[in-house]
Amino acid sequence: MTTTTDPADPIAMVAFHSALRRDLRRTRLVLGTGASRACESRLGRHLLWMIEQLRWHHEGEDIELWPFLAERDARLHQALDEMQSEHAAIDRPLAAFESAARGLVTGWGDGDAVIAALDDLEVPLLEHLRHEEEQLLPEVTRLMTQQEWDDFQQRAWIRGNTLPQSARFLAWLIDRAAWTPDQVRRLGVPWPAYALLIKPLCAAVRAVSASPWRRTTAAVVHPLTADAYVCAR
Repeated sequence: MTTTTDPADPIAMVAFHSALRRDLRRTRLVLGTGASRACESRLGRHLLWMIEQLRWHHEGEDIELWPFLAERDARLHQALDEMQSEHAAIDRPLAAFESAARGLVTGWGDGDAVIAALDDLEVPLLEHLRHEEEQLLPEVTRLMTQQEWDDFQQRAWIRGNTLPQSARFLAWLIDRAAWTPDQVRRLGVPWPAYALLIKPLCAAVRAVSASPWRRTTAAVVHPLTADAYVCAR
């Protein structure tokens, strides 16, 4: 059983990255099969929401996490500068992707523009996610306790969210995730609560939401939660 003084386990960050990867793949599938105008509009709204989550995620790292790690180990300054530089390099293609996604909502854009913007975004974004998982998450485990990690997540990403906002985020995070009981435990959730309450409730949230994946082949795409870092713990 994990205690607050154990080394930090940033499995939630890998789960977030995996959900991003999943929905980028889904976006290509939906737009590559002649989606209806209504489906494109739903997809555009979902992408705008997802972009907001990514920006919020990066701000939390830049403002809270990287300075914390730098204070704990000055030898990390170069690696942390690389993380911030990668965030900055993502900003321009992310803004173009946001504009293309908004075009799906308003009708003045099309799927081709979204795919073109996604082509530009995926290279720096996916490389950054891989770099962060391989180089920085082990440092989080080395330098932070579980309590410090939990406190950081509350300050940077969770505090201030309403119940509907939290439910939407959680439903998105676990969509099609085939987590094991051990992985769920590492997320800080008892397996019975996850299996009997959280997962069914999140499925209900998805069922009543305007999902862009509904009745498409993209709906069955799973997040890559079997990441090597996740399984190594």
